[in-house]
Amino acid sequence: MNKTICIVVSHTHWDREWYLTFQEYRLRLLKVMDKVVNLLLHNPRFKYFLLDGQSSIIEDYLELRPDRESVIKSLVSKGKLLIGPWYTQPDEALVSPESIIRNLLIGHRIAKSYGRIMKVGYLPDTFGHTTQLPQILRGFNIDSFIFMRGTGDEFDKMKVEFIYEAPDGSRVLACYLVRGYCNANMLGLDNPYKGKAWRSPDGWRTVFLDIYYREQQPDMEKAYRRVKEIVEFIRPKTVTGVILLMNGCDHQPPQEYIYSIIKFINSRTRELYLYHGTLEEYVEYLRRSKERLKIFRGELRGAKRQPILAGVLSSRIYLKQLNYRSQILLENYAEPLSTISYILGFEYPYLELLRAWKDLLRNQAHDSIYGSSTDQVHLENEARFQNIIEIGSNIAYESALKICEKVKYDEEGILKVWIFNPLNWRRTDYVRAILPIPS
Repeated sequence: MNKTICIVVSHTHWDREWYLTFQEYRLRLLKVMDKVVNLLLHNPRFKYFLLDGQSSIIEDYLELRPDRESVIKSLVSKGKLLIGPWYTQPDEALVSPESIIRNLLIGHRIAKSYGRIMKVGYLPDTFGHTTQLPQILRGFNIDSFIFMRGTGDEFDKMKVEFIYEAPDGSRVLACYLVRGYCNANMLGLDNPYKGKAWRSPDGWRTVFLDIYYREQQPDMEKAYRRVKEIVEFIRPKTVTGVILLMNGCDHQPPQEYIYSIIKFINSRTRELYLYHGTLEEYVEYLRRSKERLKIFRGELRGAKRQPILAGVLSSRIYLKQLNYRSQILLENYAEPLSTISYILGFEYPYLELLRAWKDLLRNQAHDSIYGSSTDQVHLENEARFQNIIEIGSNIAYESALKICEKVKYDEEGILKVWIFNPLNWRRTDYVRAILPIPS
């Protein structure tokens, strides 16, 4: 009898801000990452940790732990700490196509600067997916896509592994996490989210999870029964026969006893073989089986098993408006004008624009742009959008002035009007302008 292979992936899903603010979550991130680094450095049996497909987490961590930079680079370079390909975990419906591309571009650059990019299109919690996602992923040499939300009735007749094809014919190997990205979190424990709510004297409310401070010894039999139930549910829905056991969940630290659990389950049954691995190893199994996978075309906007929460498309509409304004300003004005002025010999404001783009991508992380977080979180989103608008507006204006300086006129003393077309085709529109009339 062939054993069912189960890849245990240690990970955390990191919402940068949600029911707590960014700074509150970052304090918890320090606890999570300190434990991750300690385990990867000192426990040879704890081999890998997946950092949610993001690279912004590393920036947030090292800003308060700058002494850990060389250690982080070493762990990333060795493939033990897996970061990227994204900068943040984005939404796909509320942001521009260019924003999705920049998310991958900046995510790649940061991950590469630390030593290695995880080349898996991991989007565990995004509320639905655009049909052109395979085309975008392929543009970054990513041939895989792992997700949780978006499947509808059509998946009653499909396996969890399939080929996802874009309208242009681009294809990626896809895996639907039918039991979610937390299917094997904190194995053998009763309540990993047990915590304490606290209210400060000035009325600020927050919550602390016990798991940040102490990890209980797992009940091995309970862990085995849970894994057995997961495998029995997923195995008939697979082509490869390989099961992903996602050992982590929202804002959770790594389960340090995971090797003991794996060892116990492997000794407990002859039907399963568990090992501590990565999403990249799982994708290798998909590649070997791609000839047997069905092809799916179209949007992933169904809600058969996981809610798509379509109401977020219009919640806090002012955030969507600020996002649109920020995107247009960067994509259609600040960057094109800066590029033209650079061609004319002026310095390109690379770092200034990068700062604006990073703030935009932070605001486009799914819980932020959805408007589904606390009031305080979205006040901070507004402040970030204002920063983007200030940077983008000033760069656009200064670049336009530089371009005007280079324009030569045959006649002196005439009133000069300079018009910029932000679109990439010739236009004949009328333009309204307020002109200063010489006295």
